[in-house]
Amino acid sequence: MKTTLIVRTLIILFALMAVAGCAPKRIELSKKKLEKLQALKLQLDQKRAKLESARNVFAQMINGWVNEINVIRQQNQLVDFAQAKANKLIANNLEAIRKAQAYNDITYAEILLTYEGQIEADRLQKQIQLDIVMLDSIEEKKLASIIKDLDLTIDKLQPRAEELVINQENTKLPELEAVWTQYFGQSP
Repeated sequence: MKTTLIVRTLIILFALMAVAGCAPKRIELSKKKLEKLQALKLQLDQKRAKLESARNVFAQMINGWVNEINVIRQQNQLVDFAQAKANKLIANNLEAIRKAQAYNDITYAEILLTYEGQIEADRLQKQIQLDIVMLDSIEEKKLASIIKDLDLTIDKLQPRAEELVINQENTKLPELEAVWTQYFGQSP
């Protein structure tokens, strides 16, 4: 009976020592995840800034093309879309405007996705910071679950931090007449 009690005590003691030995490893793993997440947040911040800059460039380009069209309209006394469309310079500018609008829409959608990624990354960063502080009181199963969720989330967010690729196949262009109407009023 005494031997059984000693064995049980030793087993409990070894188990506690094993758990105590795992805590530094878990803390180190969490710190590495935190570093990876901070790097991802930086990538998302940089991507968002780049996308917002692109939207500003699109707006400036559109304004320049609208001004060019207005000069051509005045010089040639063009009043409606049918007349304007026949002028190759105006038609070229309208094509450029509609493509810039489509890219601007895609860029805006990417900004929203990037922002969602930033919010999620911020949430995870706070969770990890709390977990590092409270690591000794977290059950091993819960910690494993948190680490697994974090890995999945980082894998999900990583593509959002990559460069935006715009291709012709998935770019929806507005109709030229709609572009004309937006910037120059209704066609008679």
